[in-house]
Amino acid sequence: MILALLGGCSQEPALDAHPGIGFVDQPVSGTFADGQVNLVGWATDQDGLQAVEIVFNGQVFSAEIGLERNDVAAARPELKGAANSGFRFSADLTQGRMGNDGIEVRSVDSQGHRTRLANLGFSGKPPVAPWRALAERYPQWAEDPFFLAVGTSGLTPAQLQEFDSVYGDLQGPTIRFGLRVPILYMRTTKGQAEDWVFDPDFDVAITEDGKTLAEDSLNSVLKLAVEHRTPILLTLNGGVWADARATAPAWDLNDHLEQDPANCQWNTEGRVFDDDHLKNLPGSEGSPELANSLTFNYHAGAVRAYKKRNLQEAVRIIQRFAEQHPELFIGINLDPDVYMNPFFLGKEWFDYNPGTVRQFREWLSATGPYADGEPLAAHRHAPLSLEQVSDLAGQDFEGWQQVTPPIPGFRYWNDPWFTVWEQFRRHLVDMHYDDLSRWVAEAGIAQSKIFSSQGFTSGAGPSVLPLPVHVLSQAKNYDTAGVSIEGAKPSHGHLGAIVYGEAAKNLIAMENDRNLFSTLQDFDRDWGISEFNLAAIEHPEAMVDYDVAYRALLLISNNNARFLSPMAWNGSNGIFEGQPGYVGYTSWRNTSQEAVFKDLTVLRQGLPRSAKLWPFGLRLNSATDGWVGVDGSQVVAAQRALRVEPGNAVATLLSPEIVLDAGKPQLLLVKFSEPQADMQIEAFWADEAAEHREPLLKQTALKDFQQGEAGVEIPLQGSSNRKRHLLLRFVSSTPLQIEHIALAPL
Repeated sequence: MILALLGGCSQEPALDAHPGIGFVDQPVSGTFADGQVNLVGWATDQDGLQAVEIVFNGQVFSAEIGLERNDVAAARPELKGAANSGFRFSADLTQGRMGNDGIEVRSVDSQGHRTRLANLGFSGKPPVAPWRALAERYPQWAEDPFFLAVGTSGLTPAQLQEFDSVYGDLQGPTIRFGLRVPILYMRTTKGQAEDWVFDPDFDVAITEDGKTLAEDSLNSVLKLAVEHRTPILLTLNGGVWADARATAPAWDLNDHLEQDPANCQWNTEGRVFDDDHLKNLPGSEGSPELANSLTFNYHAGAVRAYKKRNLQEAVRIIQRFAEQHPELFIGINLDPDVYMNPFFLGKEWFDYNPGTVRQFREWLSATGPYADGEPLAAHRHAPLSLEQVSDLAGQDFEGWQQVTPPIPGFRYWNDPWFTVWEQFRRHLVDMHYDDLSRWVAEAGIAQSKIFSSQGFTSGAGPSVLPLPVHVLSQAKNYDTAGVSIEGAKPSHGHLGAIVYGEAAKNLIAMENDRNLFSTLQDFDRDWGISEFNLAAIEHPEAMVDYDVAYRALLLISNNNARFLSPMAWNGSNGIFEGQPGYVGYTSWRNTSQEAVFKDLTVLRQGLPRSAKLWPFGLRLNSATDGWVGVDGSQVVAAQRALRVEPGNAVATLLSPEIVLDAGKPQLLLVKFSEPQADMQIEAFWADEAAEHREPLLKQTALKDFQQGEAGVEIPLQGSSNRKRHLLLRFVSSTPLQIEHIALAPL
């Protein structure tokens, strides 16, 4: 899990001092077979029970309360009002069903505080999305699926059974559900006696300082995946987070190697810190040990050799699994957060390891491994003379051995010598992901299945410079830890992003004045999201509502990501939001984020991963989805539809930015609530201001196009530019109401 590079103040959540206590007895299964709802349960509250509310698709109903429950009083005599804690609710909600429907049961105390008691649903398959006939016509769409791979650990049969009970009915040809499990390939070893070789059957009962060293072994995870037919994304983690739980050099290669300072990242004073030097950092582990990190320099031969050996040992086993069960193998994502240690929040800077300094000199001068014909020749800096380096540094170096990297000083980000040093640190991170991906590919995994796992975050405050896009971007006014978007794209795989909070909402500032998701696609059209939560790490108590989750997840679904891995299945459960110990950034189950994803799945199932869909809201919201009216037209969000007021008898709409495969023809689908028989359409590719328009479709009557359940089907030629806006003109003197617009590749 990423830690915010610039830090921030954590705030204690505002909690109900005495949350309600209760239970839903019926339905026992937690689901209803149809729209007829019959609920029975009990609820109490130390501050007095005012009501029990039943929330269904945004509607709030009141249950009958105060019913006799002598069984509760006998079992829990300490609970206030237990003898009359019963409640019941009956209603026929068939007419309000929309697909992925949910029912929330919550108690309300005398002060108005609410406690969620249960989330319930409906059994059976959700309604078929309107793309069924099209999916049969275009079978290639099923070859381009999107995966939800929920992060978890400590995998068990019970966990997999529960996972299937939640998502089984939503599985389909183009949206599939699986889990992401970390395999600590440098920690789960056969120990010192066998030179720390990777152990696929590592005993997860082994402990150190009262903590289990790992929660999963590789063979156990693969066996469970096969038995339960659950697709798996495997995080092969040998990085800074892999040894964050307790120090165990007898088993853990990272901890063993860190005993030699030559293998570690150094600060400006040549110091290597103990792993537990930092305390109480946020993360999926309590007070994770993050103060010591292995160096990435090319001359750390032992680090590279051990890492390659153990990584490939694990990958060979995974490769056999992938051959035998291709339908269950989502892919591999590598070492989360490859950093020059940022966890000191700018108070310490890394890596001044002598081997790293040596490589810095070689990179500048194109010597050593960067010389012509040497392994890193393609990645060298444009060769500089010693005189040029002296000018950059503002020092008179008499020889290359005197060349040393700068130490951050006053307004260091404006120092050209510091910028060169920052570029080299980004280069090291870039090279490390290249190494990892190459080693995995050499062991037999297809490059299409290999992803990095780099953390991207925004800085704290308006004066913070944007995230670096390129390895050679200018220095920033904070410790970027060697991170750049370009450097996160591995040479033998795809870019995997770790995003929380504002980054997950696509709202962080970028130095190219575009947005994060579009920028990621500049480097990799087939990127993935290796870790995700809309909650911010700095504010673990805060969650987002349905509308915020909708905007974020719609952007992700329309921006070509191959998979999304939310944190976490075994993290905090959303039903406990607001209660002590709740951590929002590890919470996915029973949250608004999960509800929105399920709702989007019901609507998108059948469309390929690269399709774009704008439904203008789901069960619990309405939205314009970024479409705007131009040329005098006005748009407004109606109930799950877009209402368009024409300007001069023409309704003109401009889409949000769309990233497409250049030149690939598209099928435009427009569903009207009340189509007009004489309406005509005209289409263009346009820029953001709709000033420059590339003709795409001449004015044509809608009746001339095929129409089906998905709406009017309009073939479009591909754009010559990957990043464009779609401009649609509908000749109509009366307002339009559009239920959805979609673009799917032909």
